[in-house]
Amino acid sequence: MHHLLSLTLMILFILLSNASVHGATLPLAWMSDREGDVDVYLWDGKQTINVSQQVAESGTNPQWLDNGRLLWQSGEWDQLELHVWDGTHTVTITAQPSVIYSMHQHGDLLVWIQQNDGHTDIYAWDGESTFNLSDNPTWDAFQYPMNLG
Repeated sequence: MHHLLSLTLMILFILLSNASVHGATLPLAWMSDREGDVDVYLWDGKQTINVSQQVAESGTNPQWLDNGRLLWQSGEWDQLELHVWDGTHTVTITAQPSVIYSMHQHGDLLVWIQQNDGHTDIYAWDGESTFNLSDNPTWDAFQYPMNLG
């Protein structure tokens, strides 16, 4: 029963991960533990590529962004990092491993909630730099969809 549930969830995840951007179909993205660790794989119709193996011990939760880049995370639940793959290179966009919640794309920004040192802040990545939007010692969060003006 466990294997059937895992297979069903994997198929659902694969179907949801096959996206298109501006009419172009993106490669299929999924997670698998076929090599001993959970890694992020892509299939472009010809070959399978392990996107996460060069950057992290594991990779989970791949999501295609509107700009055709692939977002994924690595690490354990309280030591997560976010990575973005542009088709050639992978960039780590989190400043330090931590608990990460609610990743969303908002226009050209990728935003998420990250817990550091016992408090949460809202972070954003603009495609080049990561910055802390809320930067204060109390609890911060956002509701999605956000109304930023």
